[in-house]
This record gives sequence, structure tokens and C-alpha cells, in this order.
Amino acid sequence: MKKCRLPLVLLLVVITATVTTTWSQTTTGQPPASVAASVALAEDIKANGLVHPIVLDASGVLIDGRNRLEACQRAEVEPEFTTLNGQDPVSFILSCNVNRRHLSKGQQAMATARARLVSNRSMRETAETAGVSKARVVQASTVIQFAPELADSVLAGMTPLDTAYSEARRRKEAAESEEAKFARLQEQAP
Repeated sequence: MKKCRLPLVLLLVVITATVTTTWSQTTTGQPPASVAASVALAEDIKANGLVHPIVLDASGVLIDGRNRLEACQRAEVEPEFTTLNGQDPVSFILSCNVNRRHLSKGQQAMATARARLVSNRSMRETAETAGVSKARVVQASTVIQFAPELADSVLAGMTPLDTAYSEARRRKEAAESEEAKFARLQEQAP
């Protein structure tokens, strides 16, 4: 990765104008840090400096470090940036945000399933990259498809994946039952 620095004023313009949704937020759905966590991180950065640079892709899109970037702004510290050099952004994000965080297996599977939505990878390849069970990623994908409003709750750790999957499976079976009923009616129609 290549390191770079942007002036704080330019950085604020870039963030406000172009980086409303980051790759990592899109792919893993990780919620932003709480205000208390952001303040604590800002205080740490002010005291010790930015330990891990913020990662951008070659186009300047924020890949990793959304919370660190906000903390730098809060602490009025000029952030340091680094650029991915041809690395796959999805693999990088999974490595940084799924593997290094203290997430349950269900949260990891949900983050991985979301990442798969924006990648060209197979379910198996995405699961292997993230070090998550393919079966759990399949369950998380079922939740995304049939009970999407529960996906954020799973990611936040408020709803276990098993609970969300049970509801998604129930909805899937109901939808399939309705489709079968409709098909029978079409066959019987004069």
C-alpha cells in the first residue's frame, strides 16, 4: 500500500461531497461507532496520534477507517492515508472488519454475506476468505433475501443469526407455498 496525506480542509470537502457511503459500510454493514466510542477514539488519537492509516482505493474511495477518520476530524488531527495497490477491496475489508473485530460467528457470517453481494466471488470463496462457515453464510444470505430488516439487527449483535434464519426460512417456505398454490391454480384454469 502507498501512503499519502491530504490536507484536513481538502479531506473535509472530499468526505462531505463524495464519501457518504464507504465500501466497508456497504459490504459489511458495520455500524458507525457510538458517540462515546468515537469520542474515546478521538481522545486517543489526539494523545497518541493515528496508529493505523485510513485506507483508500486508487480512486480515493474510503475502504477502511471510517471511524478513525471521524475521530481525526473530532480531534482536529490531520489523518494519514494509504492506498490499496491492486488488492481486492472485498478481501481487504473482510480481513480488516470481520476477522479483527470481536464478532460472533453469526455477525461474521452476515458481514460476509453482505460482502458477497458486491463481489463476483462464489459463496465458498467468500466464506473461505473470511474464515467463516459456508453454511452460516448461506443462512445469512437467506436472511438478507427473505427477512432483510433483520440483517442489521444480526450485524449489531441484537438478534442471533439462528433466530433471524428461522424467521427467514419461515417466510421462504410461505413464499414457496404461495408460488405452488398459484402454479396449481394456473394449471386448473380453463
